[in-house]
Formats: sequence, structure tokens, C-alpha cells
Amino acid sequence: MNPVRFLWLAAVLAPLCGCANFDADPVPGARREGNYPNLNIRPKSAAAQYSDAEAGSDRAGLSAIKDVVAAEGATPHESQRERLEELGASHGQKAIEEIEGKPAQ
Repeated sequence: MNPVRFLWLAAVLAPLCGCANFDADPVPGARREGNYPNLNIRPKSAAAQYSDAEAGSDRAGLSAIKDVVAAEGATPHESQRERLEELGASHGQKAIEEIEGKPAQ
């Protein structure tokens, strides 16, 4: 931008900055002078806290699942390999048929 044009634009727009009215409340009741929140009142929680007992039971359940999978001798992704390979083989063709509007076979 040309510096002269920038200075001209600034000179035209500078007086307009004083036209803004900042005294109006943007939201009714947003300005409550003399009314301060009481920070000594503990806020109510939205949900029950996750207790140590719940965490322990969840850890025990996950450990049991991990032990079962380890006893089978397969990692979780290997135990689902056949299902995922079948899905991979058929999904591409089904998606193409759906996009083209052809009936699925």
C-alpha cells in the first residue's frame, strides 16, 4: 500500500474513532457495580468425582483382560486380524458401489 494513501486513510478514519459509544452495556445486567461474587462459596460439581475405589476396580478389570489376552498368546490386534482383513477386502468395493448408486451385491 502506498504510504501517502495509508496516511490519507488514517486521517479520514481517525475522527470516526471518537464516534463509538462505549458506555452502553453490551448485555443487559453485565454491569453490576458494587455487586461482587462470593469466592468463598465452593462451586457445585457437575458430576460425581471418580473415586479411588472405582479406579481400583477399573484397573483390576483391565488387568484381567490383559491377562486373558496374554494367555491366548495373541496381541489384541492379532486376535482381530481375520475380521479386519475381511472388512478391508470388501469395504472398498462396497464404498464404490454406494457412491455410484449401484445396489450392493
